[in-house]
Amino acid sequence: MAEVAGRLFTIKDSDAVLIAEGISSKGFEATNEGIDITSDDSAGWITFMSTPGQKSVSMSVDGVFTNSTLKTKAMSGTDIMLSDVAVYDGAGTLTGGFIITNYSNAAEKDGAVMFSATLQSSGPMVAS
Repeated sequence: MAEVAGRLFTIKDSDAVLIAEGISSKGFEATNEGIDITSDDSAGWITFMSTPGQKSVSMSVDGVFTNSTLKTKAMSGTDIMLSDVAVYDGAGTLTGGFIITNYSNAAEKDGAVMFSATLQSSGPMVAS
């Protein structure tokens, strides 16, 4: 696989619009919970099934605060779901629903206002 510039790693909503403007750092993490099947036959070694239990994807985005769209969604209190989010990392696309689990703004006295958000998958993810 060829190298991919970080600016090409994108997170877009169902309308193919970036979920936030000013993003300078982003990433995702896939988690597969193991199902412990350790027994006396394992000779003291923990053993897991090859099929995971619960699966999830979490994403983080950080950047310069340029508009309040993501903040407004996070603060709504009634609809924190982002449907059909597409994450492209240069090797493929991961698509699914995400909820906003964390949002923050911060600033230094001589710097720009920054934002940070964490998104957690909700339901199945489709990799293509």
